[in-house]
Amino acid sequence: MDNFEIQFERKCAGAIKRWLLKGFYFSKRVELGEKLLQGEGLSKGELSQCVSIFYDTIGRIPKAVKRVVKECSEVSCPTELLTGYEILKQELESGVNLLPRLSRKSKDLDYHDYMFDDWGIIHFHLGDSADANHPGMVQGTEKIAYVYLAPYEDIAYVIAINKHGHWCDVELLKKSDNDYPEALSAWCIKGVEDISVNAAGSDRAILRSSHINACTKINDKVLMSPWGGVMGDGVRCRSYLQAMHSYRFIKWLTDNIGRLLMPLKLSAPDVDSLELVSFESGLNWFACLKMPASDQYIVVNERRIIVGTDLKAMM
Repeated sequence: MDNFEIQFERKCAGAIKRWLLKGFYFSKRVELGEKLLQGEGLSKGELSQCVSIFYDTIGRIPKAVKRVVKECSEVSCPTELLTGYEILKQELESGVNLLPRLSRKSKDLDYHDYMFDDWGIIHFHLGDSADANHPGMVQGTEKIAYVYLAPYEDIAYVIAINKHGHWCDVELLKKSDNDYPEALSAWCIKGVEDISVNAAGSDRAILRSSHINACTKINDKVLMSPWGGVMGDGVRCRSYLQAMHSYRFIKWLTDNIGRLLMPLKLSAPDVDSLELVSFESGLNWFACLKMPASDQYIVVNERRIIVGTDLKAMM
């Protein structure tokens, strides 16, 4: 069996293949998508690329968690969109999958949401029925909800309902800060009171398309881009860090699994015989392994190790 690193990379590639089978696609890396769908062998470089794509994709699609919805005071919804807007708020509060309300480009695995990368603001469509032209998506609307999803708290701040195109409108951040000054505090640079250039509009659009991060001045705050913005190739810094942390944990697992198993008298003479069933790289790092020719599973992180046969209970 492949070592843990290769198994981990193949897990990421497998997730992307499942997305492709569900309607996701590559607009640029078409050849990679074809290889995945056809089950062709991937090079080490292509497998590493899949890890980056995996983390970048899950990073821009909101997690299905229950959120408290807070509306800015100037939010006004047109009558014809009220039903869809009420459904959106219910979905945010109940923690359902929000992908159907995102941009029509969200299923493009080469897509970069520049407003989200730069300011952490996501836009949601307010349709109240399915979109016949885009399977799995709700009907698109001319006016959309601009929403800031707090990174450390399960709060959704509805900033405005307006037409498409306000991607570089600093007023969105100002409205959020006016009503909820705590919302953007995570990205406030302490000790900095002003910046020489506060790029907005077309100037900011050029910076974003060139993958250049720039601070933003709103009211009395100077903000950095969430999680450090993007790197030179357009990949979000957070996605890169998640991938690197994953690789480090996989290396730690490879170096220590034999030692961890010894006190449990589950000596594995060949570490590569263990199957990496699942891997979580969120706030609680852990890996789930399966013993060869056995119904026993091992769940391990840097603090503890659990062995058993009831995988659901162990997780």
